[in-house]
Amino acid sequence: MNMLMLASYICFLTCALGILFSIYLLLRFRQYTATYVLLALVFSLCWIEFYMFALSSRNILNMTFLFRSAFPFRAIGPVLLWLYVWKTLNPNKSFTYKQLLHLFIPIMIVIGLMPDFLQPVSYKLEMLSTFYQQNNYLMMRKTGMFPAGFIQPFLLIYGLIYIFYTLQYIVKIKKRKGEVYCTTNKILLNWITLVSIVIAVFVLLQSVQYLSLLFKGDFNFFAQLGQSFALISMKAYLLVNPNAIENMQGCLDVVDELNDQSANFEAILPKVNPEANQAACLLLQEFLIQQEGFKDPNLSLESMADRLAISKAKLSAHLQDCFSMSFPEIINRYRIHHFIELYKKDALKLMKVETLILQCGYRNKTTFYLAFKKVLETNPTTFLKQANK
Repeated sequence: MNMLMLASYICFLTCALGILFSIYLLLRFRQYTATYVLLALVFSLCWIEFYMFALSSRNILNMTFLFRSAFPFRAIGPVLLWLYVWKTLNPNKSFTYKQLLHLFIPIMIVIGLMPDFLQPVSYKLEMLSTFYQQNNYLMMRKTGMFPAGFIQPFLLIYGLIYIFYTLQYIVKIKKRKGEVYCTTNKILLNWITLVSIVIAVFVLLQSVQYLSLLFKGDFNFFAQLGQSFALISMKAYLLVNPNAIENMQGCLDVVDELNDQSANFEAILPKVNPEANQAACLLLQEFLIQQEGFKDPNLSLESMADRLAISKAKLSAHLQDCFSMSFPEIINRYRIHHFIELYKKDALKLMKVETLILQCGYRNKTTFYLAFKKVLETNPTTFLKQANK
């Protein structure tokens, strides 16, 4: 048995294991929406492996419907990776048109390949027969509507961009503070990181295979073996660590709490102590809520006491009695609450962030950022991105 034949059998075995793995996913994890995205990703990889089996074993001559069929799946694989990671880390969110726009390029690839797909069997057999006599033949020819030599480099660059974007997203999640996104479930992040790395290895080795065919006119056994090993290692990891998916919700409840901060932002405001002097508390609330005294950038404990016609010491005692917080913390909470309130009314469409910050009572962005981080334990940029999703 030569190495090429061995490589083709390894491809077939990898594909067969992929089908069994898909059945396992359906039986054990069907309650999670992200599982169906993972199934689509596994199916794409299995199709590519089956295509390589058919091509390397020459069985494709009896299955001409496979001609050029690996390209669409190579295009959609990295997109499915991104969608899977996003859905895994955001299980309570639905896909929007923004996520579905990622399918645009794979659809364009399919449309661009239609001329080849629609060719008669005789044409495909002629192309494939010539390919086996001169392995770089198909690489040097026009692919559908695409010029010769375009599709392979494009899929490599396109795939690596998506994988980099996905890994960057995972790293960002890992770095979050309070973003605790997974101190309780590191296995989940290890799993989606592994899936991303496996797809990266797969994309790179597909390109090695392409270069081998182009310059050596032969299949690269080790590239094929590496692809199969990468896919099998991904499946083995989940079989050994099924709690990577099963415990997912417990990890993500923390994220929901962070998201709830934007939805339930009333909780930012200080709560009035029911046992406090209610007359004094009403006086403070009238100044802070009705008069919006917190908007004054020059506001201090002394100036607030003057405006309320009470002593500084008495005001400080009232604030502690009513809200159990210090003067700076109370004012910052009202200002941050006002900022979020304005943001929810689309104020950013009418004015710059700097102007909005000034309207909340802050002199500059630095002070605002520090206060925001202290109140919500996250920075404004991260908070607004979460609110926009």
